[in-house]
Amino acid sequence: MAPRYWIKQYGLQRSGTNYSRALIESLCPEARVLASILGTKHDLPDLDAAVARLREGDVGIAKTDLATEDFQEIMRAYEMGELRILVCVRDAVVWMDSLERYRAKRERREPQVLTRTTIEDWVRRWLDYYSQLHDWCESSTLSSSWVVHHQVVRNPEMVVEIAENWGIPCNDEIQRLGYMRNGSDEHSSRFISRQKYRPNQYPEVYSGAGLIALEDVRWTTDLVKSLDSRKLSRNWMWKGASLRRRTSQQLSGDRTE
Repeated sequence: MAPRYWIKQYGLQRSGTNYSRALIESLCPEARVLASILGTKHDLPDLDAAVARLREGDVGIAKTDLATEDFQEIMRAYEMGELRILVCVRDAVVWMDSLERYRAKRERREPQVLTRTTIEDWVRRWLDYYSQLHDWCESSTLSSSWVVHHQVVRNPEMVVEIAENWGIPCNDEIQRLGYMRNGSDEHSSRFISRQKYRPNQYPEVYSGAGLIALEDVRWTTDLVKSLDSRKLSRNWMWKGASLRRRTSQQLSGDRTE
């Protein structure tokens, strides 16, 4: 089915962008989520420049199954104010844990417990990126929605609500889908590969079984609050954080890989 609705996606690496994109495109066959087209999803928006490059034939990526007509429709949607914006955000503590595990895997090393120096650096990066995105969305005439990763994992129906608010038709039945490994701009439903449900993930990290030491979890959440004078992050942080003093050894046997 040819796309009729275009969604430009943004979010830091390890914020659940691939998962949200796969879920939306599977439940809403007429929608297409743009990852690298119109700028990469991990950068801040610069849509005027991105559309100008697209008009000159610069797609910006090497691999896509979109046709020339699709790119014309994307430009038309932007010019008519019909391009939707989807922002994916992940709780800061869990995002840092996931980012370090991802980097360790890419660098073929063991993940390391994060120092407070690294934590503060990454918290500032997280806050700066999403604060700028928030301000951009507030000033833009384009319709935007924010997806908090742990919320949509537990409640995929949130995607349907977002789509309906945008006037995008969705399938009637919600299925618990896997996630898309491939981050290219080819249609994501072809790449849904395996289940990505770890119900213990957030309690583990917040209880000290992750890569942030237990005594640093509360320090980290307090740091976020102290640096976030505008209190934007209160909508992005995990409200059910458990700070029970359980050791990594106790929790490791409960993990679902």
